[in-house]
Amino acid sequence: MEADGSAQTELTFGTVGDRDPVWSPDGSRIVFDRTTDRGSALFVMNADGSGLKRITPSSVSAHPGSWSPQGQRVVFVGGSCLATIKVDGTSLRRLLCDGFSTSPKWSPAGNLIVFSYVPPSGPFNMLWTIRPDGSHLTQLTFSGIPDGSPDWAPDASHVAFERAGYPTSDVYTIDADGSNLVDLTADAPTDRNGEPAYSPDGTRMAYDCSQSGIFGVDVCVMDADGSNFTQLTTDAKSYAANWQPVP
Repeated sequence: MEADGSAQTELTFGTVGDRDPVWSPDGSRIVFDRTTDRGSALFVMNADGSGLKRITPSSVSAHPGSWSPQGQRVVFVGGSCLATIKVDGTSLRRLLCDGFSTSPKWSPAGNLIVFSYVPPSGPFNMLWTIRPDGSHLTQLTFSGIPDGSPDWAPDASHVAFERAGYPTSDVYTIDADGSNLVDLTADAPTDRNGEPAYSPDGTRMAYDCSQSGIFGVDVCVMDADGSNFTQLTTDAKSYAANWQPVP
């Protein structure tokens, strides 16, 4: 759909479950998670829905994270491992296989991957970073409240993420060094907000929005400073928005 919520177009069809779409850096392709009764796998397709191809092996249940800045690899969670793979389905690299990893995002600078991680010692998922070669595992947040769904700002200076309280949740930002924590949705009209995604120019952010006690989720947008909240969808079943990069 367009950034104003218009021109909503279906790209995939059938009885399978398709979710978590992520645009390639040049805006020409999409990687996403397809779930069937046999598990989950990563697929890549062109922006118009053509050229569908599975890229993860059948032995790995996979959930996508993001593309490398050059568009050559995808970081994802496969089974119990944080891993990367080439877009043609070759050269699988496992980076971290202990604990529980989710929602990895490759830095636009290419040097770090941020993800939500529960180490073997527990107890909650916090934000961590790791290098693409699997070295320098570093904790970024220390709240004692689950933090997840991170997304890098286009200039790689900070990370937006979801802090999941109960029954409410909010979208925060934090600098790449772990400083300057800001709650962006403290004054939002909805009280369950998460899954942030920056616009390519970094001025706006799409996110999941809903009201506690009301069934369903929609897509909202706001300015990157947490102002000008707008709800784009009203079907109560839209989520995990991702902006198309436009050259």
